[in-house]
Amino acid sequence: TEQAHPERLAEWLEIAGDRGDRDERVGFANSYASTECTVTALIHQAGPGSLARARAGHRIPVGRPIANCRVYVLDARLEPVPIGVPGDVHIGGANVSRGYLEQPERTAAVFLPDPFGTCGPGARLYKQGDLGRFLPHGELECLGRSDDQVKVRGFRVEPGEIEAVLAQHISVHESAVVVQEQGPGDARLVAFVVPEAGEVVLSGDLRAFLKQKLPAYMVPSAIVALDALPTTPNGKVDRRALQTTRAGDTGRRAARQTTRASGPGDDIERRLAAVWEEVLNVRPIGVNDSFFDLGGHSLLTVRLMARVESEFGARLPLSILFRGGTIASLAEALRHGAAPDVRAPLVRLSGDSVATKPPFYCVHPIGGTVLCYGALARRLGTDRSFCALEAPGLHGSGTPETSVESLAARYVEALRRHQPHGPYFLGGWSFGGVVAYEMACRLAKLGKPVALLALIDSRAPGSLSASAAPVEGTSLVAMLARELGGASGGTDVIGGTGDLGLPETDSSIDRVLERARARGLLPPEVGQAEVRRLLEVLRANLQALHAYLPGSYPGPVTLFRAAGATAPQPDPTCGWRSLATGGVEVHEVPGDHYSIVREPHVRVLSDLLRTRLDDATRRSDSITHEVRPVRGERRTKRRSGAATGATAGESS
Repeated sequence: TEQAHPERLAEWLEIAGDRGDRDERVGFANSYASTECTVTALIHQAGPGSLARARAGHRIPVGRPIANCRVYVLDARLEPVPIGVPGDVHIGGANVSRGYLEQPERTAAVFLPDPFGTCGPGARLYKQGDLGRFLPHGELECLGRSDDQVKVRGFRVEPGEIEAVLAQHISVHESAVVVQEQGPGDARLVAFVVPEAGEVVLSGDLRAFLKQKLPAYMVPSAIVALDALPTTPNGKVDRRALQTTRAGDTGRRAARQTTRASGPGDDIERRLAAVWEEVLNVRPIGVNDSFFDLGGHSLLTVRLMARVESEFGARLPLSILFRGGTIASLAEALRHGAAPDVRAPLVRLSGDSVATKPPFYCVHPIGGTVLCYGALARRLGTDRSFCALEAPGLHGSGTPETSVESLAARYVEALRRHQPHGPYFLGGWSFGGVVAYEMACRLAKLGKPVALLALIDSRAPGSLSASAAPVEGTSLVAMLARELGGASGGTDVIGGTGDLGLPETDSSIDRVLERARARGLLPPEVGQAEVRRLLEVLRANLQALHAYLPGSYPGPVTLFRAAGATAPQPDPTCGWRSLATGGVEVHEVPGDHYSIVREPHVRVLSDLLRTRLDDATRRSDSITHEVRPVRGERRTKRRSGAATGATAGESS
């Protein structure tokens, strides 16, 4: 059996299915089941509509159940999942066999008692071992084997889904996608492709093709061309062999565009290429290849820039990598001793000084760094500068601020230095939203218009009770571990909260370092001194959050709320309704507190945010004067047990 591919359906429709006389047409049926269910349980009559859907990146459905057959998509508790949600495919009815001859254990594992009782007493369901989902029109879509799922940087990936998209490319005859462990905690997707006869596989073209149809985390880090895929003795693809096959071991490489400009042109580019190949574990890399197209992400960004500093003795601004993202752009910066194009605390993550739309200023979360905004900045595009605000004290210069008011004052000064006149577009994730809110209040008092205040899963701040103990000791170290894990798609690198109240010892910090490095969350170059600076910034931001008493804001607030929040929130506005007199507009984003700023959910967030930014820009174009200063400001009363802008579990 094999999956029905769009090109095969197109050939069939052209040859046999598109004749003028209806009686002469020969149908194309896509059927599904297994030997255990008498071969066929569902049938889909495919036609031009199925082909159009498949060419848009969807699979051809396997149809509806035949007579006397029932099909269920269930979760781990054998409960039906909603329409459109993937689950395990189970088949019931008269066509289900009794089990495997003289193999009771194997039978018990997949022939399960029918919990729905629709086929009489003693009826069984057969667990197919496939993932599937029901489509809105009632047909089943098969998503591949459930035991073929892999996990890459916190995301569950079905390699068959990537292979199905690769099969749609004109140059690909056959493909297989596997996960290769490049190092401890560094799992990456690698695609092996066999070209069609006479075709040449261009990895850049294939990667661009995949990016149009798949989320970024499903685009393989490397694409390797082979004359043929290795097979097992029974003729199936030998995926174990591919898991140990490196690009340099193959007899045929994915072709690259080999213009003279693509190779290193001088010693700086050659040394940079060596660093990139070491960090990304991809060879060779051209000087115009994008860091992020090659599998780079925010954590590898830290390691790469640390290695560049170690190799060349120069610290380059992060904005060069986020905005240019090539060896050529870094080499140019090293040759000319490039300085940041904006002054601290601003870090430009996308766009440039000639962007056509006003900048969007986004405040750091509670950890102080802004790498978490990399995916959002790239998805928002380059026509508007994404200027992140990084916390003071991270790089050994200056001391962390310990109040939201002082942070807001510092950041308002920075953005007015960068953009003297409004209207301003502000935002922030979690704790960053709290600081952005205070910035908006201050700008309103100064008579400076704020066109958009965008809060990303941020709760309205209050104050802790007077008896609440501050977060200190190894509990602070544990919180840093959660921040490192959650913001990068992993898990708590400590595995527990530690002994609360104990001092931050070198051993506790070493423990975080060891586990974070093992899981790929920190590069080897990061040591105790850097971790202690992160802890000091985290401690200062927590102190600022706990002490902050918000005032009222005379404008509207736009809230992007995580649909999968771990803590119940009875107020859909997360408490902002009582503070923002201009009202609160709420948009739900798939994912939890951390995953909404990562792929794939950041796609939804970026689309929503881009729309609100563009709408606010159009409205602000009619503003020709500054708003009147706010003469008074209400401060909320201190109350015990008030909701804070971030909890210990969602503290970013």
